[in-house]
This record gives sequence, C-alpha cells and structure tokens, in this order.
Amino acid sequence: MKLYLLEKGTRNFTVVESTIDNSTLNLSEQFNNVSELNQGEYTDIFWFSKILNPIKSSESSPIAKFAVTSGVSDKTYSLSYAIGVGTVNEEMVVRTYVEGPASISSDGVFSTKIYPLSTRTYSTQVPNVNSNTSNFEIGVSQDTVLEAYTDPGDVFRYQQWDGSWQNSSSINLGLSWSYSLPGTGLSFSPTYTNTTQYTSKPLKNFDNSGTNKVRQTKVQLSKNNILKTPSHTFDVNFSVGHYSTNAQKKLNLKWTYYVWNAQSIYSSAVGQKTSNMYFSYGSSN
Repeated sequence: MKLYLLEKGTRNFTVVESTIDNSTLNLSEQFNNVSELNQGEYTDIFWFSKILNPIKSSESSPIAKFAVTSGVSDKTYSLSYAIGVGTVNEEMVVRTYVEGPASISSDGVFSTKIYPLSTRTYSTQVPNVNSNTSNFEIGVSQDTVLEAYTDPGDVFRYQQWDGSWQNSSSINLGLSWSYSLPGTGLSFSPTYTNTTQYTSKPLKNFDNSGTNKVRQTKVQLSKNNILKTPSHTFDVNFSVGHYSTNAQKKLNLKWTYYVWNAQSIYSSAVGQKTSNMYFSYGSSN
C-alpha cells in the first residue's frame, strides 16, 4: 500500500509505502459512507497538478490560430498530467460569437459575447476524477477587452454591456471611443481619444452630431471579474447606424483575454489570447 500525502497550503509531498496486506485494512468498509461526506475543493481533489508538471499543454481551434471568423469561434485550452496509473486531462473551451441582422436600412443591433462554453477534468484510466470543472479561468491577471470598428459609411449609435462573472456584484469597466470621418477606412486602434470608467451596467449613447462620427470603440472588463464556469459571460451590444455608402459591410471585432491556470502558469495554454471576428451585413437607405 502507498499513501500520498501533501501538506495543505504547501508543496511538501510525502510518499509512505507499507507492506501491510490490503485485505487487513477493510478498504471497502472505509469507503462505505463516502457519499455522505462533504465534497472537497476542486484544487484539493485535483492534487497532482500541485506537484507534477503537465506532460502536454495545448491550444486548439477548428480554424487557424490567427484567422478571422464570422459568427462563432471556439478555442480549447488543455493540460495533461501523467499520474502513474494513467493520464488526467483538464480543459476549458472558450467561445466568442457575434450575431445581428442580415441587413440594416437605418440602424441595427449586434450582440457579441465571450464565455466558457465548457470546463472539465477527465481520464479514461482514472474515471473517478471526471468532473465538469477545471483550474482554468479568464480575467485573473489581465483585463478582458473587446475592440470594434465599422466599415466606411456606418457609425456606432450606442453601446451596452452586461453579463455574469465571479464577483459580479461589482463591476469596473472602461469604455473608450474615437471619432473618424464616415468614409475613412479603419483598423484596430492602439489609442482612443475618449475614455470613461463605469461601475454599473448602463447604456452609452454616442454623440454623432458633428462631421466626425464614432466608428471605433473599446470596452475593458477589469481583471478579477473572472469567467470560470459556463454560467459566466461578458456581453456587449452595439447599435450600428447607416450613414452613407450602400454596400455589403462588416462589423469588425477583436476579443483579447487572458487564460489562467494557477497550477501551471508557464504552460503554453496559459497567457494572452485573441479572437478576431466579423459579422457581414447589408447596409443601405
């Protein structure tokens, strides 16, 4: 018999091996009432990630890593550990998506969000570790950021945000925007001319009364507003208005987020990630 002992709150690990005959221990009797015991914290149950380095770390997606997608993008982050009797894996699938009208004549509302589509720990050889949770989180060490800009001829009329995250009783969010001529071609901007901080979930109406119009925005959900489970989500809505140039156009989006796993902070699955997206629609009078 072997006992694996980890001192709680430390990385001190002890292995005790005994020659005691397992039949004398009545192991089945020891676990007869296991269903009545309190469930341990995931980080305690998933003990091997505290003492072992992963044998594999990966980031995967059905499309190329830096490709631009329309509609939905799913990216899978995973770690694998060899624990002697088998391999245990933990995983988070992060989904970003955008939806909106097929065409607009005056204006239309487009919605985008980021959230953990699924989390799990699983093993073929050690099925008792299987669960719908993991050590992966979004938003622990960096802000979760959405940038957006319109094609020539269209403008942002308002922007609104909502969602549910760990510590969602409070919110610290920054909104930035810039003005441009309606017909100018744009890209994602490193700087913005206007910035405001919010501690609630209101709606921001943009002033487009001048020659220049609001066509670039950035919204930042501050770090420690954490997305960890499929019930957590960060949502942003845009009202896009037609101003000029009848054409097929795109709403251009870029999500930037930080995937964190406290048990393996140097793995390739951990770090700043991006999801570039667009939504194509018809815009005319």
